[in-house]
Amino acid sequence: MCVDSLEDQYRILRKLKTALKKSSGRLIITNSHPCFLQYEFTAFKTNLSPENFNYFNNGIPYEVSIKQPNGNPDVTFTDYQWQLSVWINMAIECGFALQEMIEVTDQPYKDLNENKLYPPFLILKFK
Repeated sequence: MCVDSLEDQYRILRKLKTALKKSSGRLIITNSHPCFLQYEFTAFKTNLSPENFNYFNNGIPYEVSIKQPNGNPDVTFTDYQWQLSVWINMAIECGFALQEMIEVTDQPYKDLNENKLYPPFLILKFK
């Protein structure tokens, strides 16, 4: 999640709850799976490795590189590590109810190979 503070995340979720309540809308959070950031996937890789990754280090910055096919340069940005329980509990505290959690399988794309062992993405559906 590219938001670096819990305060900002809470503020964003409260505003979303207010806006979605008016329209009976739903909140869908799609993000890289926080449990497996240390592994490389078809779409992205991070500067974390199995040797330096600690799932419980909330709020630490790390670099994400979105891979491009055919030898094109990667697109890189800074993201922040948050445990899955932080996301879910924060949404619940802001009045959302978790309806569904989907762990998306990795898929090959052009000349990029998939990771068959771990899900790269997570989808959380809230009401």
